Amino acid sequence: HLSFFRAVPHSLSTRQNSLFFLSSLGILFRRVFRMQQPNYTLRLVPDDVIGFMAGFLLNTELYRLCRVGMRSLTSAARIVLQERSQPVLQGHTRPVFGCAISPSGELIASSDKLVLLWNANTGQLQLDPLQYPGHSGVVYSVSFSPDGQRLLSGGEDKVAVLWDLRTGSIVAQYRGHTGIITGVAVSPTSGTIATVSHDGTLRLWCLQDGTQTAQAGNHTDRIKCLGLSSDGSHAATGGEGCTVRLYNCWTMAQEAQLDHGPESRVYSVQFSANGSMILSGSTNFTAQLWDIRSGHGQCTATLVGHTKTVMHAVFADSPAGHRVLTASRDNTLKVWDLRAVATPLATLAGHTGDVNRCAVYGEFAASGSDDKTVRTWLLPP
Repeated sequence: HLSFFRAVPHSLSTRQNSLFFLSSLGILFRRVFRMQQPNYTLRLVPDDVIGFMAGFLLNTELYRLCRVGMRSLTSAARIVLQERSQPVLQGHTRPVFGCAISPSGELIASSDKLVLLWNANTGQLQLDPLQYPGHSGVVYSVSFSPDGQRLLSGGEDKVAVLWDLRTGSIVAQYRGHTGIITGVAVSPTSGTIATVSHDGTLRLWCLQDGTQTAQAGNHTDRIKCLGLSSDGSHAATGGEGCTVRLYNCWTMAQEAQLDHGPESRVYSVQFSANGSMILSGSTNFTAQLWDIRSGHGQCTATLVGHTKTVMHAVFADSPAGHRVLTASRDNTLKVWDLRAVATPLATLAGHTGDVNRCAVYGEFAASGSDDKTVRTWLLPP
């Protein structure tokens, strides 16, 4: 009761009573949190506990938080959410670099040297591992076709492969890159396939017959990531040159260059659902939001909270695009609200290695890690 929270802090005169009260309070919060978030357990980050307790004892911040509810409490106290009931997908024998969720939300694709296909509801393997003799190395990227019946993969062998998920057979192969393929994407509307590589090129392909239809090669460095707009009209690339480059897919002309700053290699780039924004992640430990409607690209928000490289960043809501999920080499994922970016909504802990990739379908998410697992999550509301 609010009267209880208002009165008790003033009566705490000894250390013993204070510790007893805070211990009881912790149990209370966990019980309330368990009722509101049954799929998660609650843990306060150690370096936040002292400040959180001090705020409570001063009878100011916590009283306000209790009035506005658990959502504000989560933000202010930087509570870590640990996945409890969602399955951990185990079957990889090497670090997981590729991770994608099908358009229906029913399947998860992940990759190390093999491509594994999982049932998102049960966590069971859907097919035998997809293994093409040319995929002799790491598969760095996977992407579903718009109908969810095919999967595109690309990696160390410099070949992109399109699979039929109903049979596990190969539909087409896309050859031409002279370096490792680090990103693949399929346009949800046009069916265009895009790939990027360490050879510094962006290439477009015909989905049906595997022929190359266009190429751009403005990067003088290795490209690390690829984003494709939902209508297939634009592509974005990022890499070791610390920039994001925006291309028109009809002309292959570069329309904008977004500078991340020195020593900020870009590992992730994605378009918002309406194509007006770009989200990027880099080695400067941040994710950045760019408004590209002007044609020049302006950074409108910087998400600060990770302690190592942000390997992947995705929009978690569609079409509103207010929430973002980031994955980092600090072994965690973070959920952000772009309307209040000062602190993350939640930190998802559980992986024991670098988190290389994440994917979102509604409030369901999946992530692949150096710990050789794919974890699934229910994002907090």
